[in-house]
Amino acid sequence: MRASNLRNLSLQHVYNSPQTLYDPLNPDKETLIVKNYTKEEREKCETELLQKLSLILEKASFYELPKPSVRDVLREHPAGDVLVSVDPEKYDVLRIWVLGRELEPVQHEPWYLWPYQIVRNLTFPLEQFERYKRVVVAVRPKRQTKLHLKSFKDIRCANMEYLLPDGKIRMSQFDRRILVGTLVIGMTSLVVKLFSFLADYKVDAMYIALAIAGVLGLRAWTMYKNKRNSYLVNLSRVLYFKAIANNRALLTLAVDRAEDEAFKGCLLAYAFLQASSRISLSGTF
Repeated sequence: MRASNLRNLSLQHVYNSPQTLYDPLNPDKETLIVKNYTKEEREKCETELLQKLSLILEKASFYELPKPSVRDVLREHPAGDVLVSVDPEKYDVLRIWVLGRELEPVQHEPWYLWPYQIVRNLTFPLEQFERYKRVVVAVRPKRQTKLHLKSFKDIRCANMEYLLPDGKIRMSQFDRRILVGTLVIGMTSLVVKLFSFLADYKVDAMYIALAIAGVLGLRAWTMYKNKRNSYLVNLSRVLYFKAIANNRALLTLAVDRAEDEAFKGCLLAYAFLQASSRISLSGTF
């Protein structure tokens, strides 16, 4: 009984102390500053806070993604029709915890789009994505003193760049080749026209080729801008609809979830003990 009480006291200390440790690191702090923390004190608070937060999230059934896995998922990869990436070297602290992994439900189209959906699935097989049910991120960019804590729901495993600032968006190889090809055609037409003009030889076809190249180049750039805007709109939807808690509120949420998991574990253990005692009693008769 005494060991159990000591264990409960230690857990209670773990659950309560993160709020105090996070005080000098909180970017949303609104109260008056009564103490100026040194760099060493902030680093010590940050280290202890991350240790306790990792323990709390472990009690809440989360697990931390290893650093190599985080680096792999943040490398440049296609997201829709653009290439996105995040440089992990821009952060002094970058830790991600996840809970649950499942296939994303298929979005069914309205009945009047079923023929189009059938043809599309035959041409391009439907791809199902895996997602994490819950994600917790602790991040501190370089040359900053505040630690940002964020929690999200239903995030695709391959789209963790949504959850971090300073993401980089680039054109896909296909769009880049189209744009470069049209620029080459346009420059070639311009050079030929220049030589023709210098030679006092009129070639009207050069004007046509130059105009076509300009239209194609403008079209390729417009398509890329539309794809980029579509990605940014999807990003804003994720941040608006799938964000759960930030900073200090996240600590409270994590503690509540850890306590719920502990209660469920005790309840299951009690149920099994009750069931086993009934079985043993029935076996004696």
